[in-house]
Amino acid sequence: MFGIFFERSNAVFTYYDLQDILEHASERREEFSDIDPRIARAVTEGMKKFQKYYTFMDASDTYYTALILDPRVQGDLLIDELEDEDAAREILQTLRLNIHRNYPVDSQTPSLPVQSTQHGSRTFRKLKPLAVEAKSDVDRNFDSPRMGVDTDHGRSELVIPVV
Repeated sequence: MFGIFFERSNAVFTYYDLQDILEHASERREEFSDIDPRIARAVTEGMKKFQKYYTFMDASDTYYTALILDPRVQGDLLIDELEDEDAAREILQTLRLNIHRNYPVDSQTPSLPVQSTQHGSRTFRKLKPLAVEAKSDVDRNFDSPRMGVDTDHGRSELVIPVV
């Protein structure tokens, strides 16, 4: 279910990480402080090609929508990256509204079968049915806590937080 979102959101992380590595190498900083200056110049030239694809990805709403819908990330990266937290939250709210507008909730959503109160415990028959608020998948995603990733055993697995 989340496969396409993970692929797209992983692309964003890959580009962010690669940009940092290429900048460090071209400027001969940190772990690249001792590389040959000719290699640093070659990396600088290679960054032009990288920038072309980075700009393409950066201009695409698809990647950032996938990143925000990714339960491992949600809006936390956007809020962390932007200096203005209010602006970040406004962007997230606009995205939520756009998703609702472009993908309206199907009014024919199947409901759970209601059990007859004619059978069973007298106590259960006295209870009123619970009022369950219908919530779209989008709202559940935006309103739920971010999931962690367990990489302790050599594989990535979603970890659902206990609230």
